Amino acid sequence: MLTITQLIRVHRETHRTSRSSPLKARLNKDFIKAFFNVAGNMSLKQHAFELLSGVGNKKAMQMVEARGSSGFESLSALNEACNIDAGELLAKRFLAELDDREMQPRLLDLLLPVKA
Repeated sequence: MLTITQLIRVHRETHRTSRSSPLKARLNKDFIKAFFNVAGNMSLKQHAFELLSGVGNKKAMQMVEARGSSGFESLSALNEACNIDAGELLAKRFLAELDDREMQPRLLDLLLPVKA
């Protein structure tokens, strides 16, 4: 699993340069598998995608439809299909969760579980 420091570094690298790095490729695959391709409804009225900043019900349903049954192959495919910056949305959510330890539900706990 990736650490928060690695996530933030990859996010910064992504915005500085378009070159691909091994860490960026790993992040891409890990988050596609861990969140974007498996996220579902959290309740009858809220989808997990709605935890991301700026994603409401309409955008969440657009993302589910674009994902289809086969899922997204990469973050860039997700970004193009849904007209979003998935890395930035995840980074914003993670930073918000780090600032507010009481925020629930927490994507950090779901994606980067700590085993004691």
